[in-house]
Amino acid sequence: MKKILTIIMGFMLIGVDVNASPLKIELELFRDDDTPIIPNPSKGPEEEPCVYQDDNVITFDQVHDGYTLCIVDANDIIVYSAYVPSTHTIVYLPTTLSGEYQLRLIPNDGSNIYFYGYVLF
Repeated sequence: MKKILTIIMGFMLIGVDVNASPLKIELELFRDDDTPIIPNPSKGPEEEPCVYQDDNVITFDQVHDGYTLCIVDANDIIVYSAYVPSTHTIVYLPTTLSGEYQLRLIPNDGSNIYFYGYVLF
């Protein structure tokens, strides 16, 4: 009897959808060296945001300064863009996205930098 229950439990586990934790998006800093640096004396160096992906949901782990979020395809074409206010920590992306894209977070402070990482849908 134990053997049968073990086999049944094994088959049940195969079909169970385990909720995976959101994936941390590894971000890198891009600085456009062709434009003059615009100093912002009220702020220190830009701090890298901590961002996670769970399917089509992007989550910031804390309140941030506000970004323009862009989803960019392999041809460097922006396929989705949205302003993310500092008070929002969750962004819902279109469910029609499929494949690998570059995610860009552009600070809304007029600086010549952005953070980027890769997401897969």
